[in-house]
Amino acid sequence: MGSVFSPRYAALRGDPRRHVALNVALYRLDGGASSWIFAEHDGRTTFRDGTSLAVGASLWERSGDGLRLDFDEVTSPFPRPTLPRRLRGTILLRGEPQGDEPPIALDDRAEHLWWPLLPQGFLEVNVPELGLRWQGKGYHDANTGEAPLPTAFRMWTWGRFHQGEQSLLVYHTEPLSGPPRSVALCLGRGRREAIPPFTSRTLGRGLWGLPVVAPSDRGAREPTLLYTLEDSPFYGRYVVEATLRNERLRGVTEVLSAERFARGWVRFLLPFRMRFACGGMGRIRL
Repeated sequence: MGSVFSPRYAALRGDPRRHVALNVALYRLDGGASSWIFAEHDGRTTFRDGTSLAVGASLWERSGDGLRLDFDEVTSPFPRPTLPRRLRGTILLRGEPQGDEPPIALDDRAEHLWWPLLPQGFLEVNVPELGLRWQGKGYHDANTGEAPLPTAFRMWTWGRFHQGEQSLLVYHTEPLSGPPRSVALCLGRGRREAIPPFTSRTLGRGLWGLPVVAPSDRGAREPTLLYTLEDSPFYGRYVVEATLRNERLRGVTEVLSAERFARGWVRFLLPFRMRFACGGMGRIRL
């Protein structure tokens, strides 16, 4: 709500409830075409109560001991040129949340907050139109901000790695002013423990010039880039393998350049990855 990557919201700075976005990214690691949904709704088909949030024809709701998303949207033709199509599916995440742990401030003014709510849960994904049915470990966090990202940050990197029943999370931010801030956490069984930050290793650069960054134990073997999931002018997402706490682990890392995001040519390209749904797809009312 108040889509952080919306050029319309950035330009209008109006009611965040009129800029509500749903993003679903399904990746094929075998080289097949990925499916990308990023739809922004103007609020006329957005409804919520204490346990549910409807966005267009899609519905988030609490389901027993977890969260359930029934999505029903039109895909984007980019990044790989494919015809837009209606895609429906279900994502179900079960697990025990972290409880009442306070959010973590990512900047000195605490205008940008992060909650690692469910570091390791049980995930089920079902997308019949793609013949996809999968289950495994899942993760859920949340962010909120009181100001646009480019007013606070130059760049940040993030990473998540499962280690048995625990998860290791890292956040490294480079603010516009002041020293960098690094956060490293070990989470599991309702506990959240701050641990010493890892060393950041750069594994090269993507097609748009963004660095591919992964955490690592100091002096350990170089991390390995396994898959590039997203490679855009201001944002990248990767699957890497790295040595953390003396164990070789596979995880997901991200890099976001707020400086790049603020540039006009990047804002011009963003609508090619997004779909603006102006009140036309809603069929759920709470």
